[in-house]
Amino acid sequence: MKRIYVVITSICLIFIFTNCSSKEDDLIINPLPSLPVLNKTDSIAMVNIYNKIGPWGNEWDLSNIQTWGGVTIALDISKNEYRIIEFNYNGSFKGEIPNDFLQLKELRVLGLGGGSLYGTIPAWIGDLDKLEYLYIAYNEISGSIPSSIGKLKNLRALSLGENNLSGFLPEELGDLESLESLNIMDTNIEGTIPSSLKNLTKIERIILENNKLSGEFPIEILNSKFVIMCKNNYITKLDFNVWSDKNNLFPPDLQRNRLLGTIPDSIKTNKKWETYKFFVGNQQDGYGYQNF
Repeated sequence: MKRIYVVITSICLIFIFTNCSSKEDDLIINPLPSLPVLNKTDSIAMVNIYNKIGPWGNEWDLSNIQTWGGVTIALDISKNEYRIIEFNYNGSFKGEIPNDFLQLKELRVLGLGGGSLYGTIPAWIGDLDKLEYLYIAYNEISGSIPSSIGKLKNLRALSLGENNLSGFLPEELGDLESLESLNIMDTNIEGTIPSSLKNLTKIERIILENNKLSGEFPIEILNSKFVIMCKNNYITKLDFNVWSDKNNLFPPDLQRNRLLGTIPDSIKTNKKWETYKFFVGNQQDGYGYQNF
């Protein structure tokens, strides 16, 4: 049986067809027998979330779903009910991230930016297995990034920056096989950059600026598609092979780090060095290559 979702964003209707069948009879021709309503579990969960970390916005009326800004719903034709598939709002959140989000079984997008959320990123975040977009930036979240985040196999964008996060980047970030964008900037994250990021074959952007990352930069995570932004950290070493014209690796942007050593004369004539050498210039005071 064909499964049809009608996605409601404001007053727009978008029809999404999945598991397609060749039978024209599967298409909905006659009106639905009754008007659909919001799934009861989703409704209760969203009200609980509002009561725990709200209020936000002046327009919200808990008894009227049409006022729920930031919420996107989809009509599950097979069950004739609406499901919440997105909550994406920049607002005055306060408190800890409530586990009521776990009840939103069809959630694809979770955006909680620009508030004053505190506490930690909960381990259960990895159980939101349909998430494609996770944004918890610009809050007051502390603690470490849970390893369970690596369970989000459908995640395409992850943004956790501008928080009080500490600890290390988990190796499990490399398990996010669908990830295209990773942004963890302006935190207290320390330690080395995990080499497991080389497994992110679909990645298009990595931003790790303004943290406390240290040690040697793992050039195995580089590719030819993008520059990894890693300014203002404590990186001390970069393999000089990255400057070879024989590979197609983009050097990382390591301005304002703590690189030390001497630039080999053999790389100073390379075209890549001439083009991108500013990525390793302007190190922190007291640091920098002896001959550059």
